[in-house]
Amino acid sequence: MKALRAFLGPGIKAVYSMGTDFRVIERNCHLNGVEFPFDETIFVNARELLRPIVGEDVATSDSSQLLATMGFSPPGTAHQGLGDCRCIAETLRILRRQG
Repeated sequence: MKALRAFLGPGIKAVYSMGTDFRVIERNCHLNGVEFPFDETIFVNARELLRPIVGEDVATSDSSQLLATMGFSPPGTAHQGLGDCRCIAETLRILRRQG
């Protein structure tokens, strides 16, 4: 958690995931007797942001399924933290380029 906190830095405004992944981190902290060091308000459900732009299907999709919707090559292994993060990031890049 210390490494994640350091990676995010003190000025972090938002952490995006497809749902409430932070609850999994929070639960694991609890199970391991580690303090959950984040304010829950920084965690943003990307599904809610993407739904009006990409469509209703995104509401039930995993982040690894965004590549089919958005038309990009898999940036990593599906359902693995880094690969899923890259899918969200690439989706946001595409949408940014499209305006």
